[in-house]
Amino acid sequence: STNLGIRRLSTTARIPTRGSALAAGYGFYSAHDATIIRRREVPVNTHTQLTIPAGTRTVASRSGLVTKNFIDVGARVIDADVYPPFILLFRQ
Repeated sequence: STNLGIRRLSTTARIPTRGSALAAGYGFYSAHDATIIRRREVPVNTHTQLTIPAGTRTVASRSGLVTKNFIDVGARVIDADVYPPFILLFRQ
């Protein structure tokens, strides 16, 4: 199985979770309340920092709130050697 290295950067950060044992990826959580405004890009900070295995590369819109409300995740490619705070960019 593929494991992420995850570091919480604040007390409001939630560790990403898998929806099931066979889930393709992880669900991420906002560290604060956010409103996604139509036709705008809204950065949502997870207050987490990720270390990903080499060969892992993309972030994709897949399930939950994102697909049910036609929201697109603007983040796409993550480099295994870069460790900035993980911020998602949402568009509706």
